[in-house]
Amino acid sequence: MNFTRSNTSRLLAAVAVGAVGIVSAPAAHADESCKVDGEYLNLKNRELGYQSMFVQTDGTHFGPGIGTAAHGENPTYGTVSDSVFSGRFLSFTITWNDNKGRAHYAATVGDDGFAHGAADGPQIPINLWNAGLWDSTTHITCSSTQSPAAAHTLTGDVQLYDKPGGDDAGAVVIAELKKGDAVVLNGPCPIVAADATNGWCVITDTTKNKTGAVWGDFVSK
Repeated sequence: MNFTRSNTSRLLAAVAVGAVGIVSAPAAHADESCKVDGEYLNLKNRELGYQSMFVQTDGTHFGPGIGTAAHGENPTYGTVSDSVFSGRFLSFTITWNDNKGRAHYAATVGDDGFAHGAADGPQIPINLWNAGLWDSTTHITCSSTQSPAAAHTLTGDVQLYDKPGGDDAGAVVIAELKKGDAVVLNGPCPIVAADATNGWCVITDTTKNKTGAVWGDFVSK
């Protein structure tokens, strides 16, 4: 397959919208953060497997250095700008040294933990670097930052304590919660015990992003 500047531009657009059959985007992953597992993001040209790129990274940002080589020889270096790493989408612009042109790479991190994307830009002779489809050989770890869904609400205004038991257990009020706040249970609710914690619930109020303990009668069943 030949990659001209026009059709690689279309490939880059396909990465951004996740076009099926060109670059497979992962299923929707809400509120995820990803990090490169290493100090370099290593990439390989999918069609010309002897071409590689190696990009400096702190895990979540790319650059400033980048290099490319064919068969691991005669490397060409450059600088990276316009680094983006948002959710599973990543992109950056390359300015090659010695006036060898500018290129752009955009990709998505697949469920396999590797970036799959496309690069657009002029060829570096002789076949040291070509535009086209490039995949990472460095693993990328993604994790969800989405809060768990709240399945309960508060049935009235209530004080949130730092631990179960309230005043009888020397607990301290840390927040005032409101009727209708959404909460997640962090254990049995109510607690069944022979001490002051009996009847209490440890919860996270996802409306106010507060965690602590409330009297169990104020949590919907």
